[in-house]
Amino acid sequence: MRIVRYFIIALLFVFVSCGGNNSLTERVITTFDNGQPSKVRLYNKDNQCVHEVHYYDNGAVYMEGDIKDDLREGEWVSYFQDGKVQSKGFFEKDLRTGKSLVYYENGNLWMDGFYKEGRMVGLWIYYDEQGYETFRIDRGE
Repeated sequence: MRIVRYFIIALLFVFVSCGGNNSLTERVITTFDNGQPSKVRLYNKDNQCVHEVHYYDNGAVYMEGDIKDDLREGEWVSYFQDGKVQSKGFFEKDLRTGKSLVYYENGNLWMDGFYKEGRMVGLWIYYDEQGYETFRIDRGE
């Protein structure tokens, strides 16, 4: 699992570096009792946090996404301990907004809907573990 962590960080370095002579500095913000990092932030050359990664105590990535002005911004993804995607969602100024997807551990979709300014809105569709739609809820505007 550490390989996954280093691979993700290496990709971030490459991605940011392609935009010019930017470099990122990794800082461990918090750790678990076993010494493993629980939250790591990546800072640009202007000492601004641009990305945050949360980990399980075994070193696997739990959740990650971009940061702007110290708030979640853009797509954030959370993972099960085996590395499979658990959920995907978007943030604007630390509030959920836009499309949101949540998955079962077997990879099938569980929930599909939208957020607006941190609130569930519109049509939300729910599925069982086999991937069959179970019900829909219109949460209004």
